[in-house]
Amino acid sequence: MISVKNIVLLAAEFVDVKEYVDDFVAGNVNDDNQRVIDGLVQCFNLVENELALDYLPLVKEDTISTADGCIPYSALHQKAAYIIGVYDRFENSVQVKRFATHLQASPGEYVVRYAAIPIEKEMEDASEYEIGVSERTFAYGVAAEYCLLKGLQAESAVWDKKYKKALAEIFRAKGSKRVKARSWV
Repeated sequence: MISVKNIVLLAAEFVDVKEYVDDFVAGNVNDDNQRVIDGLVQCFNLVENELALDYLPLVKEDTISTADGCIPYSALHQKAAYIIGVYDRFENSVQVKRFATHLQASPGEYVVRYAAIPIEKEMEDASEYEIGVSERTFAYGVAAEYCLLKGLQAESAVWDKKYKKALAEIFRAKGSKRVKARSWV
């Protein structure tokens, strides 16, 4: 489990505001500490949303019964970025019509698989990513966003480059083989 607190502590260390976060964690809450914490948590939420919407979708499944075939998006446990598929109880894909507010199928019970938009987090919450993204990768993204928030574009670019490089490492094909160049005999 990746905690927001751990990521905020690591990102605070990267951007030299660790003393504010340490004071906050120790219970010394003042306006300056609160402002820094709020900014870092806001940046965490931005990074988690970016990951979910652009890089690594949070795939969720909800089982929904419908008497009239209407499956409202509001019936899903989380807000959906997009619907991946709708399946019957035997895992067969079901054809549905997609509308702005709902899906339309025939009456029955369905499993709706969708890419979820992350729920906004607070300092004591945990990320919805359990595997796939390290705390350090998250912290690079949070540091980049925090520097941008504070108007430090050059520092933001440095952290953003590290963040994008760490993401590239996550998505690099494992076990890919490289064929050696051959020459004419």
